Amino acid sequence: MAISDEKRGGVTPRAIGVGLVFVLLECGLVHYVDQMIHGSLTFHLVPAPAIIVLLFVLVWGVNTPLRGLRPGWALTTREVLVVYCMLGVGMTAPSIGLAQVLVPALAAPVYYASPSNKFQEIFQLGTGDIIPKWLAPQDFDAIKGIFSRTSIGPIDWGLVFRTWAGPLSLWGLWVFVFFFVYVCMMSIVRKQWVQREQLTFAYNVVPEYMSLMPDPEEKALVSPFWRNRWTWAGFLIPFVYHLFANLYVISPVFPRIPIDINLEALFTEFPWNGIGYLYIYISIHSVAFFMLLTEEMLFSLWFFWVVNKALTVLFYAFGINETYSDFFSPVMNDQGTGAFLGYFLVILWMMRSHLRTVVDRAVHFRVGADEAEEPLTYRMATWGLIGGVAFLVAFLWVAGANPFWSLLVVSLILVYWMVLTRLVAEAGLFMSQGPWPVHDFVAKLAGTTALTVQTWTVLGFFKSIFLRWYTIMPAYILGGYKLADRHKLNTRRLVFAMLLAIFVSIVAAFATTLWLNYSYGGLNLSPWKARNLALEPFETIRRYYDTPLGPDLKSLSVVGVGGAVTLFLSIMRMNFTWWPFHPLGYLTSNLYIIHYFWIHILIAWVGVRTITKYGGLDLLRKLRPFFVGMVIGGLMSGGFWWVVDYFYYVTTHWVYAI
Repeated sequence: MAISDEKRGGVTPRAIGVGLVFVLLECGLVHYVDQMIHGSLTFHLVPAPAIIVLLFVLVWGVNTPLRGLRPGWALTTREVLVVYCMLGVGMTAPSIGLAQVLVPALAAPVYYASPSNKFQEIFQLGTGDIIPKWLAPQDFDAIKGIFSRTSIGPIDWGLVFRTWAGPLSLWGLWVFVFFFVYVCMMSIVRKQWVQREQLTFAYNVVPEYMSLMPDPEEKALVSPFWRNRWTWAGFLIPFVYHLFANLYVISPVFPRIPIDINLEALFTEFPWNGIGYLYIYISIHSVAFFMLLTEEMLFSLWFFWVVNKALTVLFYAFGINETYSDFFSPVMNDQGTGAFLGYFLVILWMMRSHLRTVVDRAVHFRVGADEAEEPLTYRMATWGLIGGVAFLVAFLWVAGANPFWSLLVVSLILVYWMVLTRLVAEAGLFMSQGPWPVHDFVAKLAGTTALTVQTWTVLGFFKSIFLRWYTIMPAYILGGYKLADRHKLNTRRLVFAMLLAIFVSIVAAFATTLWLNYSYGGLNLSPWKARNLALEPFETIRRYYDTPLGPDLKSLSVVGVGGAVTLFLSIMRMNFTWWPFHPLGYLTSNLYIIHYFWIHILIAWVGVRTITKYGGLDLLRKLRPFFVGMVIGGLMSGGFWWVVDYFYYVTTHWVYAI
């Protein structure tokens, strides 16, 4: 039975207003921490540290005092969850997922052009033939300030505005439509993943517990979760640890406690010296987070990591990875690409019945009675997805890119994001990244000469924002739908609130990036972003220009192996209940992030197995506030040290390893 709109709520004008204010605060916080003090990253987890810090401030710094002074002014649980959802979708724009890299990338070919890299010849700078002048600024005098601040004189902000207003407005529109496509995709899969398959959504647990408010009848200022002694016991363990471990930044009297242990150095003899990246990171809150996952998933994650390491040594012994002994080895990345593509086929197969319904209603322009709870009707979501992709490809076509290759690249990126979202929602990896960038896979698939220089260049601009996948916006969108389902939020209004947050975050992120880079110089803020990441697509195009390559059949064969293994594991799991291996374990083993988390996953697996063996699932559920408290304490310790670093003028200070 559908829940009527009257029984759903929470997405009030007050909640949206507070959410927009916090989205602006989020934008400022992300830029300050990541660009100015280079502290522990604000955006690299799901949920992101900045979101947890701001949610903590909202609950304890705003809502709790209001409950004591003016109870009617305090936000309800639903309203706090709306603010969280807006913060989630607003995280991508100010991070290296968009503004911090896209803005310098638009100016990189002009600024870094030199006789040695032949950028002038390759990109025909200034003519508008390869890079349209409306797509990226090409006046060296106007864009040089974004990289270097060589003068103490006043900045001509009028010139800055005239230079960037056009290109960033158009790119902002393109990005907004891209994010709208995410909304449509997640609206299509919502019922299948949230209600039918009931994925774990472990990343929702922490913000959901934090957002709980006491019942209106209660006189308490905070919910039972915040009054639970086990919550605060868990909170204090990582918080106190990081407090004492980081006192060295205040005074050299205090020792610096290592946050990682290098095990790779222990393997010095052939072939074991090819084992690659092997570290133990001390991250208490990561162990606590993985304690929220199922035993089956934890076992598969660490088991396939062991298999990955065994294969790395084996390949090294036979010379297959002779020059690549770390976790970026091409063989593993090729396997990962195949695993992603294979698991996308698995997703489509598991959703086949649901997709038939979606397509039927979209084609016949019908709305079913069961769509009352959907964020968007299937008709709107399907045609929004198709229309959005058509707009994205048309934009790139007008800019000079071949529409076929543009459609392929955009589609592959959406496939990657679909699988990454599934990975976060089901496997609980609260930090993830795809294998080879999509553009590199296309080069292996078709050869570098299949695409013209102009197509590579236009696609290269937005490749810069898909090099890093830390901020998985679709996961926040789908997580919001899950919270709406659990707490009876009005999903239609929630979509509006999230789209508004996305729009505001894009505008604020572009404006803040310009202000910071022109005020301080992008190379002074972060050479890695202003030079390495911004230049990477165009250096790659230069290599293609100098040394054209055909299809890489060897890599494609390994891609096929990765896809075949994923399909085999999926078929076994779907048909045999005794099968212990989850295909996402294999998929994750080919991503670099597992090399950070393997030890935490292993410890969590032992912990969950021990607790359920002697205390059962009931004990595990009772201990959940303790584990959630540890996650909050670990991430809040980062927020605490951001403040300390501000007052002590400390930079490049990482509080936690992960």
